[in-house]
Amino acid sequence: MLKIFDNHIREKFRDELVHDKEYLEYPLRKYSFWEMKNFKNPQSKIEMALHQIWKDLIDPEDFIEGGIEYWINKSNGHAGNRWHLDVIESETQLEYNSAHLTVAYYPYVDCLGGYLEIIDNEKSKSKEHFSETLRLLDNSTQVERIKPVTNRAVFYQSHRIHRVAKIYKGHRECLASSVWIKKPLTFNNKLSYNV
Repeated sequence: MLKIFDNHIREKFRDELVHDKEYLEYPLRKYSFWEMKNFKNPQSKIEMALHQIWKDLIDPEDFIEGGIEYWINKSNGHAGNRWHLDVIESETQLEYNSAHLTVAYYPYVDCLGGYLEIIDNEKSKSKEHFSETLRLLDNSTQVERIKPVTNRAVFYQSHRIHRVAKIYKGHRECLASSVWIKKPLTFNNKLSYNV
């Protein structure tokens, strides 16, 4: 499943987000968790944006024991990254636990490049399976490329391998989030963590 929505949230919420102090100062490589029991009562501009992003696509009751993990990426030219998964390793680190659904939402984009590239893969059960999928990758048939556009939301299954293609110049902001059926152990007794 891959869905793309343009002009996804009302301009009021998008504008408030990109001018919000917490959003502007949000550290790179910080991951936060918003419990679903609080979904109908957002307390910050980031939570208000997340509510707008997800409200028509999920039933909060289906995720009442979980919530929304989120992080923010901002790039000023020349960025790009490796193929990866948005997963959390199990306690034994032998297998991956993936969220139910992920969204890449673009509050502001003015760049050349920076496409979201997504592989049409099966769920990776381990690091070895992930590596094997990449080894067998055929770029011409298995990769979807989505251009980042201001106020565009790209929803995809969380187990899909993806990356951001090189940004040649300009600025690209992404509020990424994943909805979890159950709260990952990583977030027990804390609201965020850094890597």
